[in-house]
Amino acid sequence: EATYFGGFNWNSSASVNSGDNLYSVFSDFGTNPFNGFPETDAAYYHSVAFSSELDNGELNVRHRWVSASCLVHSSFLVGVRYFRLADDLIYRTRTDLSQLDYHVKTDNDLVGVQLGGDMALCITPRFKIAGDAKAGLYGAHSKQKTWAPSVAFSELESASDAAFVADAGLNGIFRVSPKMAIRAGYQVLFVSGVATAIENFNTNSPLTARTAFVNNNDDVVFHGANVGIEWTW
Repeated sequence: EATYFGGFNWNSSASVNSGDNLYSVFSDFGTNPFNGFPETDAAYYHSVAFSSELDNGELNVRHRWVSASCLVHSSFLVGVRYFRLADDLIYRTRTDLSQLDYHVKTDNDLVGVQLGGDMALCITPRFKIAGDAKAGLYGAHSKQKTWAPSVAFSELESASDAAFVADAGLNGIFRVSPKMAIRAGYQVLFVSGVATAIENFNTNSPLTARTAFVNNNDDVVFHGANVGIEWTW
């Protein structure tokens, strides 16, 4: 069986306007150096914008089992999974003297083998309630790029390591035909061992010498409702 979900983008932003009294984390809020940097401190405007997107593709082989009464259906699967997580963070500052647009982008590509299964209880001949779970270990390649065009700053770092992905869900399934069913439910996805933009925000100023890094030890959780069509052959 083949499965794909993704193509979505989650985003959030916040901003503040004030009378030349906003100070940045890059100067430890105006203390190092004293009164901060012209590009980021004694500012009248600061903002942060964040977005995240994911793509997930799977190829699984599933072995099914049905109880003698046909009330309980279960299966065991093994397969290959590809998972991608990408974040973007933009920190903007505006002062009377200058400005800074500070970008942090992280990208994670995970490939690995997973095991899982499901169990369903038939309520009527066409409707059943099912729970499923999958988990696996993955090889992960993570990279982060940080740049600030207005001060001609750019850095790029990458790392490869092991990661863990698991998901579980509870669904109601209505069978339209012997091969097609409509399903709706709730899903939880947990990923460990990835780089996120928030955890790769270097609080040392790009206006001074600093050491670049990539932090690929973060955990993320996605959850929400789902609706789909299931085709079996």
